[in-house]
Amino acid sequence: MPVLLKHWQIMVFQAVCILGLTPQSVNIFGGYKVQGKNQEAADKLLEDCRILTDSGAAMILLECVPFDLAKKRSLKPLMCL
Repeated sequence: MPVLLKHWQIMVFQAVCILGLTPQSVNIFGGYKVQGKNQEAADKLLEDCRILTDSGAAMILLECVPFDLAKKRSLKPLMCL
């Protein structure tokens, strides 16, 4: 994904990335459940955010994650919602 984002930037496309619960992964996670509840999952989500922002994501939507986890990422200087 990061390579694709960099390629899109060159072509002047803006990428909006979704992390956490995504509709296509509902069955993998066993239904609509909050993502990133334990420390390991939270760390992975934050690392994925970092990778995507470093790769040029215009915006990251954190869907169905604990408020405190989303707030940690939202307070970074780069735009993350």
